[in-house]
Amino acid sequence: MQNLTPKQINALKIIREFWIKNGYAPTLQEIATELNASAVTALEYIKTLTKKGIISIEKGQKRSIKIIDQDYLPKKLYKHFKGGLYEIIYDNATLKDADEPCIVYKSIKDEKIYIRTTKNFHEVILQNPPDLNSAVKRFTEIDPFNPFTQEPDAKEV
Repeated sequence: MQNLTPKQINALKIIREFWIKNGYAPTLQEIATELNASAVTALEYIKTLTKKGIISIEKGQKRSIKIIDQDYLPKKLYKHFKGGLYEIIYDNATLKDADEPCIVYKSIKDEKIYIRTTKNFHEVILQNPPDLNSAVKRFTEIDPFNPFTQEPDAKEV
């Protein structure tokens, strides 16, 4: 991982989370607004992150910022059946008093940390019990840079 200043990390976080939430890159003005800074200041952060090889920009293209350094990409992103987006922090945890493997994950929206057993995380649930046709996966893995696509819902319980 590159040595980044806190402000550079914040700019990168804004880009990354905007991508995850919207499925496309933010504009320079959107980055500046989130930073509470001028567009010139935001541009300096963008130039620095580009020079360090963390992001790339296609010249002359709007919304073309892409994170290219694998260390800064979301590891695994999941969508909860109710719509929230979550990033896996650690997928091989163990609770102190339990022998079951667990998954530690955080909300993209508010960055709260959660833990569930792996079995519970990946289980199929009924959205409208007892209707067996309402079976869905609790969490579905999605493409971090196209969070609006997802695999089909589970068909079997």
